[in-house]
Amino acid sequence: MPGKGIDPDTYSYNAIMHGLARVGDTNYLKSLLTTMTNRSIPLDKYTVQALVDGSLNEADISGTISLVQDVFNQHSVLPPYTSHLKIMEFALANDMLFEAKRYLFFMQQLWNMHENSFTGNKELMLTIQNPKIGKEAIKKLFKYYGVDLSEDDFSNAQLPKGRRWGFF
Repeated sequence: MPGKGIDPDTYSYNAIMHGLARVGDTNYLKSLLTTMTNRSIPLDKYTVQALVDGSLNEADISGTISLVQDVFNQHSVLPPYTSHLKIMEFALANDMLFEAKRYLFFMQQLWNMHENSFTGNKELMLTIQNPKIGKEAIKKLFKYYGVDLSEDDFSNAQLPKGRRWGFF
């Protein structure tokens, strides 16, 4: 594209990254992520989804969790809700309860964030408020793998005033 005078955009990078994710080429995925950030090309949920898929295709569950946390902390971008479920499901299916709970803790940190922090970031708020990755949905997922979560597992999740768990 650059040879023809066309600058690649987020969509162009995402298409390439999703192809690389299918074959688990995480080194090149990370290289493209660096290129995107260096060129100030915005990341979106599909960029993060490609990174998650590539990392999980290499069975790097711990690295995947760290990657999602890092991208969120640096760019305020989360993958689609299905990726959150996939990460926890991969961890649980591989008897990595600690990693599944580590991701649950990350989700709780998201739930604790105030709406004012995300003014103008509607996509992020919709992800955080999605009932498919809320407390009850996560409890069902863990139970499917034989793990009963107690209220103590959710003790770090203090919702902003006016919010109820039923919403999540």
